[in-house]
Amino acid sequence: MRVVEVMSRHVVTTTPASPILSAISDMLAHHVSGLPVVNDHGILVGMVTESDFLERAELGAGGVPNSLWARFEHGRNAMAFVQLNGRLVQDVMTENVLSVGIDADLQEAVAIMREHDVKRVPVLQDGQLCGIVSRRDLMCVVRDSLQHDVPPLADDEIVRRLQALCRTTRWAPHDIDARAQAGKVSLSGVVRDEADISALRVMAQNLPGVKAVDTGGLFLLSPGTGYSRPEDLD
Repeated sequence: MRVVEVMSRHVVTTTPASPILSAISDMLAHHVSGLPVVNDHGILVGMVTESDFLERAELGAGGVPNSLWARFEHGRNAMAFVQLNGRLVQDVMTENVLSVGIDADLQEAVAIMREHDVKRVPVLQDGQLCGIVSRRDLMCVVRDSLQHDVPPLADDEIVRRLQALCRTTRWAPHDIDARAQAGKVSLSGVVRDEADISALRVMAQNLPGVKAVDTGGLFLLSPGTGYSRPEDLD
């Protein structure tokens, strides 16, 4: 799936010279936690987000030291003063913004969000902002995938696919017995730990037509003591 398929095209933006009061009002009015900052040519030059307003004098946050030692860090302290008291978007925005191209794979945007802990990724076309992908957009992708109607499998096909998945999935035990009746799957066999039980349950639940999964027949391989049911180890 590509970014262009899921991105929001109607993006609320701001400019470097806009008052931060205007940016805050737009964020609250449109229920967004961040705004792309663009120049007069539509080129992305920064991002202003909720986190940029955490270090503000109005909140009693931070403070610029006025000691003799502080004179040796005057550049850093001057910038801190701007962040604390600035009135324009350019005073508080983040300039180095990670973005993706309009033809990028969705996984690229997801990787940026995960690795850099950001909630949104601007989408560019020929250097200009053309959309944005947010965590909310990704939630919609997950929702639509879960709601997608797929014809249910017959019981014997459910068992066949489960057995095939167990044989080809590296972490899965290969000797699990699976049975299905009217969409209810029963699993039995020996597993290495409780994580295997949860993963086998999810594996079965993701097959179309599975209505319930019984894992009561799965036993943990307990070193030195043989087999045991999960509840016996509590």
